[in-house]
Amino acid sequence: MPNPKPSAQQLPTVPSEITPEWLSSRLGHKIKSIKHTCSIWGTGSKLFYTITYEDDTHTAARPTHICIKGVFDPTMLASQPWTLSLAQREADFFSLLAPDLLLADKNTLINFPQTWWAGTDNSQGISIMTDLTSSGCTFPPDLASYPLSTVLEGIDQLAALHARYWGQSEATHPWISNTYDAALKFLCSPSTFDKAVRDRDRFKLPAYLQDGKCFNLALDRYFSTRNPKFRTLLHGDTHIGNVFFSFSSFPSPPMSASLSPSPSLSPERQGKIGFLDWSALHFGSCFHDDVVYFLTSTLTVQDRRKH
Repeated sequence: MPNPKPSAQQLPTVPSEITPEWLSSRLGHKIKSIKHTCSIWGTGSKLFYTITYEDDTHTAARPTHICIKGVFDPTMLASQPWTLSLAQREADFFSLLAPDLLLADKNTLINFPQTWWAGTDNSQGISIMTDLTSSGCTFPPDLASYPLSTVLEGIDQLAALHARYWGQSEATHPWISNTYDAALKFLCSPSTFDKAVRDRDRFKLPAYLQDGKCFNLALDRYFSTRNPKFRTLLHGDTHIGNVFFSFSSFPSPPMSASLSPSPSLSPERQGKIGFLDWSALHFGSCFHDDVVYFLTSTLTVQDRRKH
């Protein structure tokens, strides 16, 4: 029996509910067909599609290769219900904050995936983005490191984010609740930590990094040393796995009240480091939760000590 189609108000929760009709309603163009080309499953699942439009005239105002990010695995969602809030948080970032960020600082443009539509409901959060790979973007290996000049480009972008929302908090943006601390404590809980660190398929760490009790003590100290003077809005998950490099500009999408896509990558942002996965967005200490995390995952130990 085929799955029922989602209503006009209901967002798809499984891949079979993503149809040409639903995408047409979100992108504002009549779509003839879609081809599902790839899936990447995780806490935030990514479904990749190639679009064929009813009108085959190619324009810069619509995408042909897209990534739809959300929670599309009901089994995983049932076992990890907190992943829903991550998808909703990222969709809210693209629909509510992304346009404001790019207008705030013309000198330091923050590089993130172009998003054509983003929205949420009680059971889903969806972001329809340009497929970065099809646009010539590249992604670093997990254990890569980069020269100081490249890393400083990322620091400049984080600084632009932090400056825009300096001194603000959940009081000014009540939808951005802090789930970051609870997530870290969960990851460092004995059962989760042991499984993540000691699993035989994982990269083998030195013995002292396999000590969960020591990690929890370090985490408590980390929380206690945050300085509220440096409180601002943070990306929240700036490790190297959430980095990409753009080498071509994206087309400019139409701006409308119904679609509200984020502004496109301008020519000034070509070849720049950029940040993926805005689902951990929260308010906190910029040096603790963004800057240090990014530096330690992109610079070698020698370069960190040198600079």
